[in-house]
Amino acid sequence: MTHLYPKQKQEIGTEMDKYAIIPLDKHELASKLMASEDNLKAVFSSLSDVFIRSKLSGEIEMISPSCFQLLGYNALELIGESMAQFYTDLNKREAMIKALFVKGFIKKNRMTLLCKNGGTVIAESDITLVNGANGEPCSIIYLIRDGSTTVKKEQEIKKLKLADIRNKAKAHIEGEEKARKRISQDLHDSLGQLLIATKRSLNQLKTVDNLDLFHETLKLMDLSIGEVKYIVNKMTPPSLIHFGIDSALTMLCAISTSPAIAIEFNLIGKYKRLEIHVETALFRITQEAINNAIKHAKSKKITVILIAKKGTVGLKIIDNGIGFSLAGLKAVNIGNGISNINERVESIQAKLKIRSDSTGTEIFVTVKV
Repeated sequence: MTHLYPKQKQEIGTEMDKYAIIPLDKHELASKLMASEDNLKAVFSSLSDVFIRSKLSGEIEMISPSCFQLLGYNALELIGESMAQFYTDLNKREAMIKALFVKGFIKKNRMTLLCKNGGTVIAESDITLVNGANGEPCSIIYLIRDGSTTVKKEQEIKKLKLADIRNKAKAHIEGEEKARKRISQDLHDSLGQLLIATKRSLNQLKTVDNLDLFHETLKLMDLSIGEVKYIVNKMTPPSLIHFGIDSALTMLCAISTSPAIAIEFNLIGKYKRLEIHVETALFRITQEAINNAIKHAKSKKITVILIAKKGTVGLKIIDNGIGFSLAGLKAVNIGNGISNINERVESIQAKLKIRSDSTGTEIFVTVKV
């Protein structure tokens, strides 16, 4: 660091020679000035933040020794060098300088800086534009600190928030599933049993006189019973609870197939049962994808594939419909369906890939097991 005081010391000594009334002699005053300078040096050297003063052009005029810890440079080798050499993104630096001349200061400016060894460090800077005696800007002061700790804290907070969102989503989905299960059970135990009992009673009223009416009514009863079973299976399929996702998907594809659309299910690999909330999520994702393909994509064929591998389970739903634009989801009803799928995916910390064009759509979900 350049000594600032020798000339001033001379001038003060000369002035004290002129005025004998000053109680301190020039040697004592010079000693105090040197002590002040030493204190300033000590403070400057002990700064944990890197202090840099540069010209408006970016040429470094003064830099604290702490630059060695952060950037790996000796302070003396940087005097006269350009600040630009530290920045990985010169466009961002230029934008920052422009903002500095407008505001006069910038706080917590985060940028990636280059170190002497070729590595990089995430740094935070407080930057101030300094005006000279004429009121015009003359230099720039930087206080730079290591920002990696702040970034880690922010990442940890983000993870905690994400975990909280996932937990809330999981709780919401579990609440939905409980409600579905309860309604499904009620339909089976009350309305379903009531319809079966009605059918039995109806059989006892069978006579030759009302045979046609009897058979027509019986058909309606069978349709009603079938509809209740269909709703129960769609809401909470017993096969999912008792036998697993592979059995549930087989049944789902079977009951969703119609003369207008063919839906098939394939299992690749040896499937081992997962936790019920994971299997339920995969089942609901498949339901949503099939529903979207039938309602919106005008598909004629849908293929559901469950892929069991060591450490992962994959689920593919492929259709040959008209596809959709991922960018324009908000403009169509399918957006809600994809949002529901994404919510289910996040609830089990799975990964989701979607490909869609005019030849059809492929939804691929992978979950670690």
